[in-house]
Amino acid sequence: MITIAAPVYLKKMGELRNIDIAVCGIALALLMIPTVGSVYPIPDAPVLYFPYLFLAYLASGAAWIFYVRFRNLRSRRRSGRNSASSPSCSGLDDRSHDAGGLILRHHGAPAVSPPAAAPLPYSPAST
Repeated sequence: MITIAAPVYLKKMGELRNIDIAVCGIALALLMIPTVGSVYPIPDAPVLYFPYLFLAYLASGAAWIFYVRFRNLRSRRRSGRNSASSPSCSGLDDRSHDAGGLILRHHGAPAVSPPAAAPLPYSPAST
C-alpha cells in the first residue's frame, strides 16, 4: 500500500519526480512476485490458508480504524465540537492535527527554562 501511497503523497506535496514513479513501479512489480506466488500454484494445506488469514487480519484492522474514526466523529458532533473550532485544553497549545478523525494535540514549550544543573559536591579529578 505504501508503494501506491508514496507517489500520491509526493504529488500532493508537489515533489513528485519521474524517478519516484519508476522506483514505485519497480517495487510494486517486485512485490507482486511473492503475492502471486502465495496463491499460485495452489499450495498444500495449511499454507493454503495463510493469504486468507492475512486478508482477514487486514480487514479487521481496517474495520477497527473505521469504527474508531466513526465513534470520534459522532462524539464530536454530539458535544458540538469540530476540529476547526475546538478550544485548546489547558496545558496544551493550539497546534493540533486531524489524523483521520482523531485530533492530536502537542504539548507546548515550558513557560520557563529548566534550572541549570547543580555542581557536583566534589570532582573525581580533584582527589
